[in-house]
Amino acid sequence: MMLWQHFLASALLAAALYPLTGNAAFLVFIGGFLIDIDHIIYYLFRFRSFGVKKVYEYCLSIGRERKFEEHMRMVKCFHFIEIPLLLFFLGFIDVAFLVASAGFVLHLTMDIVYEKRLMGKAIMHSIILLIFRNSQTKSLLKRQ
Repeated sequence: MMLWQHFLASALLAAALYPLTGNAAFLVFIGGFLIDIDHIIYYLFRFRSFGVKKVYEYCLSIGRERKFEEHMRMVKCFHFIEIPLLLFFLGFIDVAFLVASAGFVLHLTMDIVYEKRLMGKAIMHSIILLIFRNSQTKSLLKRQ
């Protein structure tokens, strides 16, 4: 998904929520736009290289060339579904968490729609499933 689309959608949602939440609406922007920083983190660990333009081109190429397996392999730590769920429940303590979760949900929903449209399938990233999948793989390797 293009960065400007996340930026625009997050800014519009933040503007809509501002009358209700005041300055906490800025957290929608953080949750809806800045979570893509995890793409940079992944790229740094995978390629031992840094460059915002390189990361951007790499991510765009995955979508353009429909590299679903490569997309699945990307560990995007801020895209785990558990984050907005945790923020939602913390929202019962402070509304700022609930506002931040709205930004995350917006971002993840946009990503899922984009992936489904572009690649024909979409995945929901989950730390629980990632841990479970890795533990299953390790147990299979031990049996051999």
